[in-house]
Amino acid sequence: MGVEPFVTPPGVNLERFAVTPRRGGGRVLFLGGRTPGKGYEVAARLADTLVGPGLREVRPEEVPALVAEHDVVLMPSSAEGFGLVALEAIASGRWVVASDVGGLRDIVIEGVNGTLVSDGDYAGALERMPDYDPAAVADTATQHGLERWQTAMAKIWGDLLAQRG
Repeated sequence: MGVEPFVTPPGVNLERFAVTPRRGGGRVLFLGGRTPGKGYEVAARLADTLVGPGLREVRPEEVPALVAEHDVVLMPSSAEGFGLVALEAIASGRWVVASDVGGLRDIVIEGVNGTLVSDGDYAGALERMPDYDPAAVADTATQHGLERWQTAMAKIWGDLLAQRG
């Protein structure tokens, strides 16, 4: 067709996620399904050593408040196309400890807004979590905002339509 392939990750309405001060105490949140590859089994194993309400179902409208109640979001996925949960956590100013796979590599910036784990030592990564500034973490999410995505999509479609003539 003569068109170069491209990938455009989804945009996120960053206004849904307010940056709040850290709660303290190292509260860890796993926000993912029980489907294969999401790391539920890793989170369940770690749950025995973590303090908190345990594992439960979460409605989408609960996500911003739930993320704000925690200090770090755990994403031990074995595969991840984009990593929407990671982006939402970062937009909230929360550190992300994630697998070094797929789309998580595009969102989690090692030592800036999170930690990428390649050796499976999530407990160790959580223990080594630095004292971070939530506002600085949230600043790294702006490149994935909804407005920027809409502008990029408008340009892509405009270019495609112009090529069609």
